[in-house]
Parts: sequence; structure tokens; C-alpha cells
Amino acid sequence: MRPLLIITLLAVLASGLVGCDELTESSLKLSEVNDWAYWLQEIDLTELGASAFDLVVIDYSDNGGASGEWTGAEIEALRNRGGEQPKFAIAYLSIGEAEEYRYYWQDGWTPGSPDWLGEENPNWAGNYLVKYWEDDWQAIIYDYLDRILVQGFDGVYLDKVDSCWDYENDYPDAPRWMVDFVREISEYGSGKRNGFITIVQNAAPLAADFPEHPGNVEGIGQEAPYFFATDIPRSENPTDEYQGRIELEEDLDRFRAAGGIVLTVDYCDEQANIDYAYQRSAGKGYIPYCTVVELNELRINSGHQPD
Repeated sequence: MRPLLIITLLAVLASGLVGCDELTESSLKLSEVNDWAYWLQEIDLTELGASAFDLVVIDYSDNGGASGEWTGAEIEALRNRGGEQPKFAIAYLSIGEAEEYRYYWQDGWTPGSPDWLGEENPNWAGNYLVKYWEDDWQAIIYDYLDRILVQGFDGVYLDKVDSCWDYENDYPDAPRWMVDFVREISEYGSGKRNGFITIVQNAAPLAADFPEHPGNVEGIGQEAPYFFATDIPRSENPTDEYQGRIELEEDLDRFRAAGGIVLTVDYCDEQANIDYAYQRSAGKGYIPYCTVVELNELRINSGHQPD
């Protein structure tokens, strides 16, 4: 374990807030999850807690930064709501990009300084590619993970795993390094909390290139397996930019075969498309959800309400 992580964990435990071994485990089993929700902005914990979703993915903070971090009591209330509707609470965590609004961001950072910080994402202002295999970036992620553990989340939802391919031309081992990093995060979380859940988002083809990858996590979340934002169907056939539906499902099935769950999120508003996404996803044994691309509301889809 890195010295920085030891210091961080000791400081957290010494604070008397809560020890990781004191957190209650969910009475729900992951294999029993049959609906989920994904809500990252403008989150209303009361509304979400009162819902019947079995698993929810949210940001670790009300405003994305340290001042808005949810308390342990808030996450426990979200998870258990007095035992009436137990659910898994999973924290979103980007491991392949740095975000300006996070607590770790420092004034003066620019691409190349620190040396692990890459170019800004042209599609998401304030998000920057990172050399995720560098020790200094990984130390930030583990510190972030310690915060999530103290809050009482059941696990993490790892985004920007697919950034490994942005580096592949210059660093052929970049995909392998990402698979290793994901495994190490999973092992770290499991070492701190029984039943810790690690779910990756996207990058499904890593399962074909690295057969051990699905077994290193508890599942995968896949954006737009059937509809891109908004109501744009994914083709059956691969394109220069995207996998086709069938090819993508083949990779998602590798996670199912390894005993994991597959969460799907499609961005569609038209009822016929929502129905198709739910039926196709559930028919494959996946767990579907349809919402807005901004992920700033709790969508209850007609005919597909959580139970």
C-alpha cells in the first residue's frame, strides 16, 4: 500500500466519523437487482430514496466537490430507508479523466503540468485525459475512494475506462494498464468493505481482449446499447466510431458469463424506443434504464416502473 494511502486511511478512521467495518451491508443481493437508476446532477436524495429502484448510481457529492459531499447518515438513509426498500448506493468515479470541479483539482494545473495531465476533452469542458497508470494520479483516485468508503457507499461505478484507447498508439500496453488498475481498485475496495461492488462503464471490448477482466468486477454499465442521445438508434453493424448492437451484446455477455450484472442506459424519449430498449435489454438478461443524457433527473418510464 502506498504511504499516502496509509496516512489518509488512518486520518479518516481517527476522525471518528465511521470505520469501514462499521458500515452495514445491504440486505439486498446483487443477483436480485432487476432495476436501476442513474442520476449525477441536481440529485434529490429524498426522491431517490423513496423510489423502488434496487440500485442507484449517483455522484459522491451534491455539487461535485468537497463542500457538497454526502454524509454517512444521508447515504445510509438512501440505502436502507428504515428497511422498507433496501437498495445499493453506488458512487460515480471517473478514473480516466480529471475533472476541474473535484476537490483534488489545483489552481495552475494545465495539460502537461502535472505531467500526467493530458488534453481537455473537446466534448466535456473541464475534463482532462490522464495518464492513469502514473502513481500520482492513482494516489488521487485511492484518496477519492477512501472518501467514498467513509460515506458508506456500497461500491463504485468507474467511468472513462475507455480512455485507455486514447493512449494505445503511443503506449501499446495502455489497455492492459487500465485492466490492471480496475482490478487493483476492486481489490482495494473489497479489502476495506465486505461485499464492495465495482462496476465499470463502457469499454466492453476489453472483455474480449482480456478474458480475466469481467471476473475482476461485479459488472458493467453500458451507455447507449440501443439509442444514442436522443432517440438515435445504434446500428446493427459496426461503424468507424461505434460497435454494432450485436457485437456489443457479445462483449456484454462476457460479463454475464462471468457472473456479473449488466446495466444498460439508453437516451430516448419516444415511448416506442423506450419500450424497445427495455424489452431488448431485459431479454438479454441485462438491467435496463432510459433517461436524459444530462443525467439530471430521476426518470420513471411509463410501463417500466421499478418494483
